[in-house]
Amino acid sequence: LIWMDTLILGFFLASEYVGIYNVAVPTAMLVYIVPTTIRTIFYPVMTEEYAKNNSITGLFKSGTNLILFLSLPIAAFLALFSKQFLSIFFGTDYVGGYIVLVIICLSYFIFGLSNTSNIMLYIKNKTKFVLFNSFVAVVLNVILNIILISKYGLVGAAIATGISVLVRGILIISESW
Repeated sequence: LIWMDTLILGFFLASEYVGIYNVAVPTAMLVYIVPTTIRTIFYPVMTEEYAKNNSITGLFKSGTNLILFLSLPIAAFLALFSKQFLSIFFGTDYVGGYIVLVIICLSYFIFGLSNTSNIMLYIKNKTKFVLFNSFVAVVLNVILNIILISKYGLVGAAIATGISVLVRGILIISESW
């Protein structure tokens, strides 16, 4: 999704904006480290319990709660201090990407809550759903990028990615349910 943003931003805007975007987005993705780590830890455990026909409801809830409570402080910090963070680590030239940082950070924070549901799709061998969800997110992202970047620039790219990520998360949770 992020590469599509970069390509389409490069088509519509000057390279300096692409640079600002490519600083804000990876910074915002710091919030996704926790869900990725939790997924890595819980995937084999949940798979083993499911194979033994044991209930994995408790593991599912624990994983989701861990993601929520460990990601929330990171998301809150990045959202509240986005300007300062970008200024300190990248310089004042990149502070203009603070809204991008906030939008992507909050989108991936919410998307991170779907990670345990995504594990369920893999455990139950529903990999076609995973492929479908990714495909829908990418197509939606391209369409929204073309529409929103031309009107709103960097913020349009962030909104397009945010919506695409959230739609993917909703699909994952609903299919897992």
